Amino acid sequence: MTLPLLRGVRRQAVALLATAQRPMRVRDVVVALGQSDDRGKVESMRSRLLRLAADGWLVRCEGGTYAIASGVNGNAPAWEGSEQVAP
Repeated sequence: MTLPLLRGVRRQAVALLATAQRPMRVRDVVVALGQSDDRGKVESMRSRLLRLAADGWLVRCEGGTYAIASGVNGNAPAWEGSEQVAP
């Protein structure tokens, strides 16, 4: 399967989650990327992360957290409690 190309914030979010030691909450991703954590930014990021999960880059885990999908960065773990999100 070929994954779509990433640009901008989507690319930054995938890179961040690829190096994270654990699945991350949406608000934590927003803050780690240097954005303000107001509701609009968080909801915008939530939409991006959902799309990235649907595209196969990420998985949505328990508690509304996100992690890199298994195999995306070559050695990503399969996170416990993760689910594939249908497109």
